[in-house]
Amino acid sequence: MDCATTMRFELVSKGGEQTRAVFARVVNLLLSASRELEHSREAAKSSIHRAASLLQAQMRYDGSTERQDCSQALLAWQMRLVESYIEEHIDQQILVANLSDLVDLSVAHFSRAFRLACGEPPHAYIVRRRVELAAQLMLASREPLSDIALKCGFHDQAHLSKQFRQLTGETPAAWRRLRRRPAGMDFELGGQMIPSASARATA
Repeated sequence: MDCATTMRFELVSKGGEQTRAVFARVVNLLLSASRELEHSREAAKSSIHRAASLLQAQMRYDGSTERQDCSQALLAWQMRLVESYIEEHIDQQILVANLSDLVDLSVAHFSRAFRLACGEPPHAYIVRRRVELAAQLMLASREPLSDIALKCGFHDQAHLSKQFRQLTGETPAAWRRLRRRPAGMDFELGGQMIPSASARATA
């Protein structure tokens, strides 16, 4: 029995239907990487990385996910997987369904568990991470706001401005102007810039 056959047997025998679904996604991702390799090494690398993440998650899976109580927060390994996916796809559209698929939970169950773990809904977390990245780019570069908006996954500059103002109380241009350091000075950003929804509520 070759290595691939052995791996397939172990995956199917240990996890039943749910593991077969994970295995199918891994296969699809690897096939996509094979096709993408000729055109985009970055796209192929992203597919391979996600396939590896799914396998790593499956290796840690011990049946706790299916029995996970609806009132329970996401487990540590689930949060790491979700956070990694968000950071890698921050410049793209990210659906809650994409995130729930990573940990094999329904969208509703995932949303509750995510909120318990982070203190805010998935969408609010994603928007905050986009705004934080935009703030970093605004201070670390002289790129126009329209380019920064696209790099952070916003539709356009107006979308960035709306979300940025809701979280900080300032427009991106005004925020950038007040905080930009003189030329030649190092820029250092410490800690979490934009407080989470729960932190803002208790402030």
